[in-house]
Amino acid sequence: ETATSTSTNTSTGRIAIAPFPVIDEYPAGDPYLPWIHDIFPSHDHSRITILAQNRRRCHTGNGMVDVMKEQEPQIALFQPISLHYNASHDNNVGGGGGGSVAEKEKKITSMKVSNLEDATVHETRFLCRFKKYHKKTGKIIIDDNDNAYDDLITYSVYSYNYEHIAWRKGMNGMYETKGKDMAQFWLSSLEFNCPVPPSLQQMQRKKISTNVDVDVYLDIATIRTPVRRPGQTFLKELEDGIFDVYKFWGEDMYIQAVEDSTRWENIHIPSLSSGSASDRPRGGSEVSSNGVGDGES
Repeated sequence: ETATSTSTNTSTGRIAIAPFPVIDEYPAGDPYLPWIHDIFPSHDHSRITILAQNRRRCHTGNGMVDVMKEQEPQIALFQPISLHYNASHDNNVGGGGGGSVAEKEKKITSMKVSNLEDATVHETRFLCRFKKYHKKTGKIIIDDNDNAYDDLITYSVYSYNYEHIAWRKGMNGMYETKGKDMAQFWLSSLEFNCPVPPSLQQMQRKKISTNVDVDVYLDIATIRTPVRRPGQTFLKELEDGIFDVYKFWGEDMYIQAVEDSTRWENIHIPSLSSGSASDRPRGGSEVSSNGVGDGES
């Protein structure tokens, strides 16, 4: 099955649909959407590896300054962020006290982008939401009696820290604002992983399920922040020179719920699924119009 990508034109409100993976016809509308070209599981099914391309590198050189500026959020996808769970914010929005999807979505949005010393989640960039599709009912299940909603959302993990590599190369940042940006040619490909929830790992290992016709799908939602500019490096090795999230971005940058985020939706994961391939739901992506500023100061 091929997934699709949907993007919203904010001027007309119309939704455009394109096949996934989108290589030649990347959906317009939001450069925070990763340009994914391949997805595969690890040998032990503990993680799903995602490979994407840096679309900004396709539009460089003379006459492309405006396009390069527009595509800067593609660089943000290479820049790890830290997250902190704020329990008091959770209480204020009413989440965490019940078992409904809406309440637990609110708990997710009580995570905010933080400095290293406050972080409960390190070096991430995407929310990974796993879902089960039951063919007999024709419904996608996010929250059921077997798996708590929280357990089906994980935070992405980079295979390696791109920002650390740029620092070790002696580079002052991860991109250039003019020219062909050739010094960063090695940032053409993006690789990150979505950890598979333990409950789904167990289902795959034991090859058991309450329903033999169960398919597993993955949503990948971008945690949006401004791009860290040249000289703004977020590494513990810098000590006094580390980028101060609270100084430049404020102390209240809470992440969006999955449903409000730039995201790919319903990417089929065959290795975690059972049953036949017919009548599966079409996957896709959604592009949120809730943007983040460029962070200039």
